Amino acid sequence: MTRRLRLGRRLGRERAADPDYETAMKWTQAFFDESIEHAWGLVPRRAFEMRLEQHYKSPRPQIYDQNVSWYALRNIVFAIGARLALSPTRLVPSLMDAQKQSWPFFENAFSVQVDLMYMPSGIINIEIFLLMMFYCEGITSPKLSYMLLGCATRLAQSKGLHLMPAAYTHVSETEDISRKYLWWIIYVHDKTTSLITARPSMISDKDVSVGLPTMARPDTATDLALFVNTIKLAQIVSVIVKKLVGPSARRRSYSKLTDLAASLESDLRHWQAGARIEDEEIPSSGSQSSHFRVRSTMRLELKLCYYCALCALHGTSRRPWEVPPEQEAEYLAQVQEAWPKIAEASRSLITLCQPCQVNAATPTRLAIYYPLVAVTNLFINVLENPTAQSVTADVNLIDMMTGTFARLEYATSGHLNITFPRELADFARGLLSRVRDSPPDTSLSSCLPTDLEMSLAQYNFNIPLDQVCSSKDPSYSFHDWLLEGTIC
Repeated sequence: MTRRLRLGRRLGRERAADPDYETAMKWTQAFFDESIEHAWGLVPRRAFEMRLEQHYKSPRPQIYDQNVSWYALRNIVFAIGARLALSPTRLVPSLMDAQKQSWPFFENAFSVQVDLMYMPSGIINIEIFLLMMFYCEGITSPKLSYMLLGCATRLAQSKGLHLMPAAYTHVSETEDISRKYLWWIIYVHDKTTSLITARPSMISDKDVSVGLPTMARPDTATDLALFVNTIKLAQIVSVIVKKLVGPSARRRSYSKLTDLAASLESDLRHWQAGARIEDEEIPSSGSQSSHFRVRSTMRLELKLCYYCALCALHGTSRRPWEVPPEQEAEYLAQVQEAWPKIAEASRSLITLCQPCQVNAATPTRLAIYYPLVAVTNLFINVLENPTAQSVTADVNLIDMMTGTFARLEYATSGHLNITFPRELADFARGLLSRVRDSPPDTSLSSCLPTDLEMSLAQYNFNIPLDQVCSSKDPSYSFHDWLLEGTIC
């Protein structure tokens, strides 16, 4: 909350020069062939490559172009492409090295943010903010994506991208497709970010009148059907966040929350059946393998978002301190119904996370946040019922995630060292051992380790949240990573 959500230092005064022509072409090809940004429908390829060719044939500007949008666009494409091209399997030994070498080009684009936001512009500036947002969603980047998404959102709203164009505006078909794509990319990320960070959404659904895209954006690697399914899931997530996770949920009785959760769960299940997200995609004979890998990653993230939405849907049962005494019976009934669903969704999250390949551009939510949600939920499930038949398998699943985070630590040369899942797995195994060795009528509290009871007894629950978040005490490793390393 205090470190990775902001820059660690001011931008340098000097700007990085354009790479040589050969390097620029290599990074540009990596962007178009391997980036998730291009698969989302950003940056039509032929138009960009033609302009880049013209740029390298013309005399170089001394500092940067008078055309700020073009300067920012090519530099953020260089940054994304460089990070992909400089993966550890090729030229550099660590993900952090790939990040370090690509960062100066992100700084170039970021340095003209004020001009992009406040000078006269077209929709290309919205696209640039989205590209910078995607770059900052990578696991090795500072977590600036929320603020960059805010810039893209407000700029898009100021240009009316959220509205159905009036008939007299005579918007061309190509521009109409581009406007829809940019708006719905913003919408999806606004709603999913709100789900995983509990930050307020910047978009009210009642203000949106633009229709869903019916044609793929030309000259991009986008998958229209996948994109539309992603939008529809985000629309359901929007209702979940507004009615079950947000402040308004606390004013509803638990019986109303249960009915609302049942209705939204039905919507999610209906979406799952229609989207067929569990079906494996079969590459066509003409598809490029790199594009297929990127789309597979997008499908994986869509599945993870679905199961995370299920966890959030039933997650109101995890706030017992908010239950009025007169609603305690309703609360207990909801817990009994909700927790098996949360546990099952968490198991699916962990299973899906295993084959995820990590590089410097891997989104933080995919590599860190979704696994931590699953691990935490399964650990609480073990505490809820340590004698259930499923607890041994659940602890094994938590153990599987310790291996995933160990792989992440190795890939980043120790920069991302997340010990929380390992600590939970060790604690859960110790708890199960004590439960098995105890008489049948022994209470759960008597099976807790003595050091845990002492630490809870000494803990000051009145510490303000901002002090907890800024704590440098390594014993708060979970708070550090959940609040600093995973929010994007």
